[in-house]
Amino acid sequence: VESMSQPVAVVIGASRGIGLTLAKALQGKGLRVIGTSRGPCAELTAAGCENIADIDVSQPSIAAGKLAAALTGTTLDVIVHNAGIMQFETVDELAVEGSRGAAVQSIEQQLTVNAVAPVACISALRGNMKAGTKIGIITSRMGSIADNGGGSKYGYRMSKAAVNMAGVSLAVDLKESPGAFVNLLHPGMVETDLNRKFGAKAGQGSTISQDESVAGIIARIDQMSAENSGQFFHAVSGEVLPW
Repeated sequence: VESMSQPVAVVIGASRGIGLTLAKALQGKGLRVIGTSRGPCAELTAAGCENIADIDVSQPSIAAGKLAAALTGTTLDVIVHNAGIMQFETVDELAVEGSRGAAVQSIEQQLTVNAVAPVACISALRGNMKAGTKIGIITSRMGSIADNGGGSKYGYRMSKAAVNMAGVSLAVDLKESPGAFVNLLHPGMVETDLNRKFGAKAGQGSTISQDESVAGIIARIDQMSAENSGQFFHAVSGEVLPW
């Protein structure tokens, strides 16, 4: 018998950008929404969301432990891992002694935050899942090996390719027990703090607004099922993207 209790969503990385917009939109749809951040987020609480304010995904093991502890006894209907960083390194930087150290450190940071943290945090919440829990990992088309015509951007591309692999493994590992579903979601080229510094502006070229992206993410969450678990989608168009 289906419980009529309010469905619960957790958004990991909800202090700004897509994560904050998504948390507000899910709350507006009637879900109980819990958003994580590194420090207290007044915008989340003002919107009626709950805030776990000490989750720093640059330390994945610690973050996962704190998240699991904060959510003890809470059954989750939706889990979205959104937290991520984007830094770009070039082969020129990696080739030269003077800039190599910083470039390698940047790659390592992105692998930690963008690939290791999602696996750690989502796995730590296995006990909070039930049959039909929907897990969305916000990834990027820049992690597509088949779609890489531009090169460069080593840490970001590598970390997103890595989290895509992790998402497929999670879809396999969570299929029987507890019976959760996982989708990898490219949010589109969205105007956020993360990429505005690279010239992204909604309405120009293929760049879209946070609201458009979030509407797509919610549509993909709504459509998530055993049949499409483990797939990599463009959140807005719904197309399946190449690995």
